[in-house]
Amino acid sequence: ATDVFVGRLAANVLEESAVGVFVTDGDPSSNADSSLIGTDFRYRNSRLPGGRMVQAQAWYQETESEGLEGENRAYGLGFSVPNSQGWRFGYETKIIEENFRPAVGFIDRAGVRDNQANLVYEYRIRNSRRGLRSISTGFDYYRRDRLDSGDLDTEILALRPFTITTLTNDQIFSQFRLNSETLIAPFVIYRPASVFLDPAYNSANPCAHPDVVCIQPGSYEYDEFRIGGRSGQQRRIAMGGSFTTGEFYNGSADQYNVQLNWRPSERLRFSLQYRVNEVALPQGDFTTRLSSFRAELILSSTLSWVNLVQYDNISENVGLNSRLHWIPQAGREGFIVFNHAVVDPDRSGSYRSTSADLSVKFSYTFRL
Repeated sequence: ATDVFVGRLAANVLEESAVGVFVTDGDPSSNADSSLIGTDFRYRNSRLPGGRMVQAQAWYQETESEGLEGENRAYGLGFSVPNSQGWRFGYETKIIEENFRPAVGFIDRAGVRDNQANLVYEYRIRNSRRGLRSISTGFDYYRRDRLDSGDLDTEILALRPFTITTLTNDQIFSQFRLNSETLIAPFVIYRPASVFLDPAYNSANPCAHPDVVCIQPGSYEYDEFRIGGRSGQQRRIAMGGSFTTGEFYNGSADQYNVQLNWRPSERLRFSLQYRVNEVALPQGDFTTRLSSFRAELILSSTLSWVNLVQYDNISENVGLNSRLHWIPQAGREGFIVFNHAVVDPDRSGSYRSTSADLSVKFSYTFRL
């Protein structure tokens, strides 16, 4: 029951760069006072020798939230060389302080320092007789540290031995990940919806329930290997899938992921995805399943309708997101969005509605 405002002002500078400011006011989840102000600078130069390009960005944001004082900033730097062949690389660092709370926005963690980098070499094959377009190899690196102690929170090194792409945009890929993670409190990794119906369940101590699987505090290192492929999305029927296996905390896990896309016409597209995780831990074994169905209808060059239905066997929740998107011209767009969720926590086959909302949005860009 509060008004929310979001505003951005941006200006082109130099030849390909931009500078801007960003302001929000209000909290859509409460009546508390909350605001954010920030600025950013994005540099781009595509006129380097050999057709190469370099990009860089710097940004700063600060929030004012009712009941929180100090440590309310977030800022970061990054640069990249996104070449389509040969070497490409990027690096980004950001700090999100403990009391940074963007009420009109989202962050997954506060009180952390993030660093991430990637390096890829892509070889373009000319006049290939076997239909190959490129072969690439590289790695991605991510590290997150806690600001209060400076200790490691998460570290991931993902090696990509090979990614092979054909002239028809078919692809096979592989990945090897080395994970390090430190937990300072018990982490609930599996909690079926049925426990909420049990009077013995205590939300203040969920790990005490026998059906809840928790990872205990400590340092964990585990490795996993992934291989997969997909066919070109330009095909009328396109398929993809991957298989991941390896260690998982102090146990093991296997993941199966398949996807099927069907385009009966240029205006209609259907997508079906199914993902299974089979996890074995000393604290207990469990299997998660996530299914989703997506239907896209292109009514015209300015109007589209996208629907997504998703189900998972943990929350026993079926969610619907339906979005009508209208773009009368560049810089102006409108949305009508409908969300609905139903749940069957006791798996009796009887679903009940838990939430439903309808949103109408329109944005207009003023060019000075």
